[in-house]
Amino acid sequence: MGTTEQGEQAAPAAAPAPPAASEGTAVAAVAPVDPIKAERAKQLAEIRERNAHAAAIRGTQWGKELGGMALSAVSHYCTINRLDPARHVEVLGGRIYLTGELYMERGAPLLLKRLVTMDEVDYVHEDAGLNAVVSGADKSATPELEAWARAEKMRRFQQRVKLGIPHDATGAAVVRIRVPGTDSIIVGFNWCGGTSKVKTKKDGTKYRADPVGDAEPVKTAQSRALRRAWRQVMAVLPEYGEDVTRLEVTAIEANATMRVESEKEAELRASMVKNRPLLASGTDADPYSLGQGAAGSPQESPKAGVEGEGSPPAAEGAEKAGEPEPERAVSVCEKHNLERDDDGTCYECERDFDRELAEDEGLGL
Repeated sequence: MGTTEQGEQAAPAAAPAPPAASEGTAVAAVAPVDPIKAERAKQLAEIRERNAHAAAIRGTQWGKELGGMALSAVSHYCTINRLDPARHVEVLGGRIYLTGELYMERGAPLLLKRLVTMDEVDYVHEDAGLNAVVSGADKSATPELEAWARAEKMRRFQQRVKLGIPHDATGAAVVRIRVPGTDSIIVGFNWCGGTSKVKTKKDGTKYRADPVGDAEPVKTAQSRALRRAWRQVMAVLPEYGEDVTRLEVTAIEANATMRVESEKEAELRASMVKNRPLLASGTDADPYSLGQGAAGSPQESPKAGVEGEGSPPAAEGAEKAGEPEPERAVSVCEKHNLERDDDGTCYECERDFDRELAEDEGLGL
């Protein structure tokens, strides 16, 4: 214990006083979080994300023809799985498929750890530029390029024969994944375009079964070949397959939901078409037609019998009495492919308006 110069015992040092809070460094008290507002904010964020996904889906080749119910199901699937609808999924024949880009992203850690290696994507379809060099139509080709083109054309031909790929395919890709330490080679391939993609309906009419592949044959063939190859990796390396399997299982569930909702939507459209003449014709069998009472008898008009004030002239009325009213023109919403109401909106347009209104009002609808 220390002493002063006079030998007196020193008093213990006082504890330092807390620094005074200045005007710029005062700590504000944390306000309690309102659970109701927090839940509403969460719901609004999900609605905005689903709307953003729906807009992205409409911008894809496969999403332009989706009905409102199917669009909602795909958007919800992408939201809950944190997927980008423009890169990670595509819908064909009413089913959700994961793209090759998604499988590649999930398989990137395996490539970094050298658990697997992947060759460059091999394109084996007929190429117009390659054929021009071989045929001599490309006058700028060097002898070395011509020799390579002939060898490449033959190699592609042999690969198509070996894998059973049609020669008239406009896009064909082969993906090879190797597992180090083994002689195994995982092969995935796919093709798009050509006569093999033409299908026949029960009534004998033919149609193109793959509009996405027809629009971008090379890109689509590559994506599907990657998907087929990486799905085989799931069987070899279960640690890779766990996450992807979960996405595939939830996709199957979404497909079932989408099928049910699409059937409901089709029934709704059919009922609208079936009931349209009843609402438009105004026949005597319709108790709500113009000029009919609840029992089908003409309603009395306060100005009946006064020509020009509530009833047409006798001659004109006689001419129209035996003529049915013309059916009203049917207007179809281009966005949702549904019939518009008298106010110019369809059922899905009204739902979109309700969602936007819910966002503005802060409601979690």
